[in-house]
Amino acid sequence: MEKEIRAVRCLTVEPEDAMSVGVICCRVLEKEIRAVIHGVPEVSHLEVMEWGLHIQPARLLDKVHQSLRSLEGHVDAVMLGYGRCQALDGPSHVERFHPVAVY
Repeated sequence: MEKEIRAVRCLTVEPEDAMSVGVICCRVLEKEIRAVIHGVPEVSHLEVMEWGLHIQPARLLDKVHQSLRSLEGHVDAVMLGYGRCQALDGPSHVERFHPVAVY
């Protein structure tokens, strides 16, 4: 029986070309987010928001906007790590106010 061998092309990224990613997350998900980003060199910033901001949606949204503004020019993209938080109403509500890509 003959095995099919497929060539896999790997993309090598030089350090100066690497994407820089910031992560903003809810304190509730901090442990999981830290586990996911551990050892990922592209993640250059992690900000964990304080407990209970979901109770004050306007305050949560303001804090996220402040954090995004502080990351502008320092990262290429931002990942938001939140549960189903109606205060954020999905990334599109947040990203339209900032030049950095928000996921």
